This record gives sequence, structure tokens and C-alpha cells, in this order.
Amino acid sequence: MKITVEDYIEFVENEKYATKAVAIKESDFDSKISAAIDKAVDFGEDSLDSGKLFEYQINVGNTTFLIQSGIINLPFQDAKKVTHFFEAGQEVETKIYLITKSEFLNKSKFRIEEVSDNSELNDETKSMIIDFMKNQLAVIEKGENSEEE
Repeated sequence: MKITVEDYIEFVENEKYATKAVAIKESDFDSKISAAIDKAVDFGEDSLDSGKLFEYQINVGNTTFLIQSGIINLPFQDAKKVTHFFEAGQEVETKIYLITKSEFLNKSKFRIEEVSDNSELNDETKSMIIDFMKNQLAVIEKGENSEEE
């Protein structure tokens, strides 16, 4: 989906994007994440097909994962900053990003990863999202354990 920079900012600032949130217990992550990502992908595809940006939130314990459509690797809360990277009126292809938020992730408590550079959500994208989530949870668990020591 292509969108102008101004439309992107307006949609995000006025919360004119599709959003959904789900939770998975840490103990159920391995058995339920594939089905959760399938639902997220369906939600994202439906949103993009209808011309909407989207955000799909998956909470796993104290970790928040956000699958977002966007035009640059910035979360929705930083939408105004996109004007620093694009010219006024420029039309840009949306991309898909996976955002991880956790107190134990890193100093910024935040990580963003591009998982699709053309808003295509396919089996490869799903696999990439799941692998990235597993890796981030391992980093977070290590951070939690080192803080407890």
C-alpha cells in the first residue's frame, strides 16, 4: 500500500488505523504463537486491503510486541518525525515492522525490526516474526535473570 507522508501522519495522530490486542501467557508462547501470528497476518492483510494502516499488539508476560504498518522504522508515537526523512507530498510504500518493548530488553527498553519492505505478509514473514519474537524473549529472560542476581 502506498501512502503520502501527510496522510500517514494524519492517520496515526488521529488514530485512524486498525488496532487489536491479544495476550499469550509466557508458558503458552511456543504452543500458541503460530496461531496468534496467523491471526495478526489476517488482520494486517484485511486492514491494508481496505486502505488502512494497522497495529496488532501481542502481550507475552511483561513484554509487548507490536506488528505495525508504517513508512519508516519509527513507532506510531513518533509519527511526526517522518517529515525529517521524506519530502512533503512524497508517496511511500508501507512496510511492516515488529516492535518489542520490555524493561529488560536493552537500555532503551525498545527494539524495532523491519519484517517486510513491501507490506507483504506471507509464510516467510510469519516465520521471521516468530523467530524474532523468540530471540527477543531469550534476550529479555537473560536481562531479567541478570537483574535478579
